Amino acid sequence: MNQDSPAEDVAEAYAAGVRALLAPSGPATGPAAAERGGAAPGPASFADLAVSAQALEPLSAQLISQVSAELDATDTATRQTAANRLLAKALADLEVMAYLGQAAMDEIDGLTAPPSADGERSGGGTEIENVLDIVLGRFPPPSAGTMRGGPEASTTPTDAAAGRAQLITGADDALSLITDRATKAGQAAVTGILSIGVTELASAAAAVGTDLATAVGFGAAATQLVQRVSGFAAQAGNTVSALLGPSLAQTATQQVLTWVDEVRSGGKFAEILAKAYDTPATLAEVQRLAEAASEDPARFGVAIAAIDALDEAYAAQVALAEKILAKARFLNLIPAGALPQGRVLIGAIYLGLSGYIILCGADYADSPRLALLQRVPGVSDVVAARLAAA
Repeated sequence: MNQDSPAEDVAEAYAAGVRALLAPSGPATGPAAAERGGAAPGPASFADLAVSAQALEPLSAQLISQVSAELDATDTATRQTAANRLLAKALADLEVMAYLGQAAMDEIDGLTAPPSADGERSGGGTEIENVLDIVLGRFPPPSAGTMRGGPEASTTPTDAAAGRAQLITGADDALSLITDRATKAGQAAVTGILSIGVTELASAAAAVGTDLATAVGFGAAATQLVQRVSGFAAQAGNTVSALLGPSLAQTATQQVLTWVDEVRSGGKFAEILAKAYDTPATLAEVQRLAEAASEDPARFGVAIAAIDALDEAYAAQVALAEKILAKARFLNLIPAGALPQGRVLIGAIYLGLSGYIILCGADYADSPRLALLQRVPGVSDVVAARLAAA
């Protein structure tokens, strides 16, 4: 990663702003001071907290556009890394949102200041640092060697026959795991979507792919802190939509709504997704490729390693998506009187994220029926490339 690029300057500034915002107020002593490593205290009043959050929002918006541009990179590993960075950035936005939301409720309850340095706080510590590391690109890209054609660690089968059998079994396992991961995360999102009222859900669906802050707006009586809560929820939703782009985000949203209607009518989401993915067709293509391949056992070993890397890469994205879904639920805790647009915001996040994670899984699985997102070489693609490699 080029640490001197403007994009990384924005990422560093965003990460620093998140840390400063989530830092407890006042001078720290004892364990709290050790945890912060001598860092400056956070905002000392609710008004200061709102001002700091307002200053951070433009960096959040700017980071979306700069990282999402990397989704069109020629290098697959760069595209994967950009997707992970955006997911982590959405999660960081929601960590800020939850902290601001708790502060807003404290202010409504009559407290006079945010948590002190020695008190409890939301969103700080090791967890947010791990998230910010991903935002900053400070992690090994999933399957970097596999996706860039570099050296790949693999166990070479003893002969071609064993290699074919291991490859087909590995492909079957990976397709099952990818489908299971997509089903679990998608089902969690659909369950959340089903809890949202019809009017709010329609508004959320219309807002996906647009600037949520503009589309949703603020409640007439919203305090400065509540406005910032809404603002960072909107930034998280915008970040999720950026993973697909406005047009595909809307297409995915309409598809998710169709599936939601099927679930409402008694359909099983796992069966719906299994039909959409049609993994038996992909596995049949892998079998065809394996049977037509040369008798070189090493090629089968490399193909097996490539498939394993695909599943690991998708698993990393699903893990972040599940955390986003869990954190977004915080919006349900804020009274509708204080944040009337909260249900629309959570609906937009659920719809956008479920659409992305399902289309992303279909991309990794090389689904012949749901080939809307063409960002990575999927299971049959990597098998074809590795078996044909010189």
